[in-house]
Amino acid sequence: MLTADAARRSSRVTGQENGEQLFAIAWQHAMTAFARIDVDGRILGANPCACALLGAAEPALRKRTLLQLTHPEGGACDEALLKRMHTGELDFYEAERRISRADGLALPVRVGVSAVRGPAGALQSFLVQIQDLSALRESEAARKAARMLALDEARHRLTNTLQTLSGLLHLTAESRPIEAGSPIERAQERIRTVALVHEVARVTGAELGVDLKLLLTRILDMQVSSHHPDDCALQIELDLEPHVLALDRALPLGLLAGELLSNALLHAFPGRRHGTLTVSGRAVDGLITLRFADDGIGLPDGCSLETARSLGFRLVRGFAGQLAATVHASHSAPTAITVTFPQMPED
Repeated sequence: MLTADAARRSSRVTGQENGEQLFAIAWQHAMTAFARIDVDGRILGANPCACALLGAAEPALRKRTLLQLTHPEGGACDEALLKRMHTGELDFYEAERRISRADGLALPVRVGVSAVRGPAGALQSFLVQIQDLSALRESEAARKAARMLALDEARHRLTNTLQTLSGLLHLTAESRPIEAGSPIERAQERIRTVALVHEVARVTGAELGVDLKLLLTRILDMQVSSHHPDDCALQIELDLEPHVLALDRALPLGLLAGELLSNALLHAFPGRRHGTLTVSGRAVDGLITLRFADDGIGLPDGCSLETARSLGFRLVRGFAGQLAATVHASHSAPTAITVTFPQMPED
């Protein structure tokens, strides 16, 4: 009987020793960075992969804590999560962080922290896995740069195509007398507006985004250049907040703005020596509100944006529909048309 008990104890010891030996081999040769942390967050040990990643030998790392390695922006979160592991609420968490190497370089990493508990569940230490995300981030940045380059080239080609179409219309217009605001001239402006949207998208640099303030400024400049009222000292007032709008929403908005601005410049200031044209905009609670106002002669009596049959107002209604926008006209001085639409398309 004593011999059998001794054999079982010897078997358990041998199994434990084999397990510890296997763990030591895995720890030493693992291709993943591992560190052992005591319950107070101090580093007890780090495998060679972790030492290489952190740029320090194991004795130097033992003088530091996990929170000292973590960039301050993530340290507070780690401290709170470690407290939850102390109370037994958590046994594991994973998060993306930035850690500071010994040479001061900040690395993007993914950390996984596991609680090591004794037989009774008491917390004994932490095992931390660290994955370097630098190569992944560089690859993502390279892919984004390639996408942006291809997108920029596509926009450039589209802009050139639209400018060619505008040029053809211009040549057609030169072959016969054309009045300001004629169908051919307005068609040219609409083509140039679409080209401007893509040009501003390229300048903005945001993927599939357009700087709304810059776009409206450029459209206003184009319209004033084409339709500045004769003998009228026109004052332009802009009050726009910067906002990046998705390309598929910037296109109908740019065309809508072009219709409203050209209409004001062509019809609001006949015989006037002075005039003011104002474009303002705000974004509040997910809605963008733009206001186009002038102190001209006002809209004709009985004119309604909802029922007007002119091509310009029909286009305004069509573009507003694409934006899920509401359009309100004020007939009292100053004349103002307000356009309100959601920043993001409605489902």
